[in-house]
Amino acid sequence: MTQEAVVEALWHDTGIAAGHQRVVGGDEIAAVEVLAGRLDLTDVLVTADSLHSHERLARKIRAGGGHWLLVIKLNQLTVHANLTRLPWNQAPTLVTTREKAHGRLEVRSLKALTVTTPRLVGFWGTKQVIELRRRTRRKKTVTSTPAVSEELFYLVTSLPAEQAHPRHLAARARGRWTVEAVHHVRDRVLDEDHHTVRTGNAALAWAIARDTAISALRPTGHSNIAKALRSTARSPERVLQIICLINKNGL
Repeated sequence: MTQEAVVEALWHDTGIAAGHQRVVGGDEIAAVEVLAGRLDLTDVLVTADSLHSHERLARKIRAGGGHWLLVIKLNQLTVHANLTRLPWNQAPTLVTTREKAHGRLEVRSLKALTVTTPRLVGFWGTKQVIELRRRTRRKKTVTSTPAVSEELFYLVTSLPAEQAHPRHLAARARGRWTVEAVHHVRDRVLDEDHHTVRTGNAALAWAIARDTAISALRPTGHSNIAKALRSTARSPERVLQIICLINKNGL
């Protein structure tokens, strides 16, 4: 018997779940497309894993009134090859950022090109393409030597430059860490990885229950979900206080 899977949509700014969809037959790509068709995407900028960077999803998002910002990696060989051949050497670096934390220095540089003929990119509806280069320098530690690594990847979007500056788009792409943070909470704090429900809609129901708990705690000022769960376990009446606060604020 195979493990049931669920895909979900999250708001970047809050980490609150916007919707869930059961994966049927292991087809996660189809499940994401179904979920996109169910949501109100009017004026929403949708991001997704590179696995879902497909034209079918892009068309569904635009049909629902939204825009998309998708990562292109080597699982899209043709599009990736087209992007590498664009005249990046003629494009100026628009944004350079430096971030130092956890014993490493990251320098990110960004270039962007406007697309007037999407077929040159090979991805329907593309209005802008972005090249992101990330160079990371890690300090020497007790167990490792100094190291320098460099990554290069591309973004495609349906938003034209007059509606979204590349700096804004790059920030939104990094906002996907919110999604990863929620997954981390579900895996490490709520022990989702060890919950092996395999029948019917049980996996979907449990995913909704976990996200409901997280979505209730975050708007009420709890940034540390593990600490908040310990607090409510010791004093169950706080759950009612949280529910009352959510209703009061119209959340």
